[in-house]
Amino acid sequence: MKIRMQITKDADIRFVSHLDYLRAIERSIRRAELPVEYSSGFNPHLKFSLASALGVGIVSSAEFVEMEMAKDIEVNIAMECLQKALPNGIRIIDADVVASNEPPLMAKAGFSKYKVHLCGDGDKFSAAVNNFNNSTKVIYRKQVPKHKEKFKEVNIKDFVNEVKCEIRKGEIVLDFEIQIFQDGSLKPRDVLNSLGIDYTDADIERVAMYRVGHLPMLNSKK
Repeated sequence: MKIRMQITKDADIRFVSHLDYLRAIERSIRRAELPVEYSSGFNPHLKFSLASALGVGIVSSAEFVEMEMAKDIEVNIAMECLQKALPNGIRIIDADVVASNEPPLMAKAGFSKYKVHLCGDGDKFSAAVNNFNNSTKVIYRKQVPKHKEKFKEVNIKDFVNEVKCEIRKGEIVLDFEIQIFQDGSLKPRDVLNSLGIDYTDADIERVAMYRVGHLPMLNSKK
């Protein structure tokens, strides 16, 4: 059996790297003494994974961790034990059981939904968003990972169909979904860059994640 949990990355750990976030979860699984399966070989490791990496500085209420269990355990007991072992800033929201032969969690993720809070000229933001939504192509030069001097052109509209903009008493709130493909996706900051938005002081949150077809990540949410 596998146990899949929806967890958070709260504001007080927003600047923790993805690798350190993974390590915190791994240490917590060990402290909780959950019966998670180990890989075989000379360097065995716990068989768990996250659905999608989250950028530094971004908070989330929609991270998903999947653990392959060595033996059956009640979901509620696993949630209780792990929550006691997790550090501040990581909370368990929900969990369910999936079959051992289910595809890996990363292969399931289809969309990430983000909400961005920032300040600035509301008319300028609205014009940028309207221009984005009315365009069939929005070409953005994206840096190639691990190659600072290499860039590739991507069409943002292949990943983001629409950006919603709401102005609330001087605060601008943007909502958008980014599609996740097997060969990669975009960062929310790529979307903001394509809009010509300075995201230095922006509060970015991942608020939801869906499987392909906009199905919930947890079977219990169907």
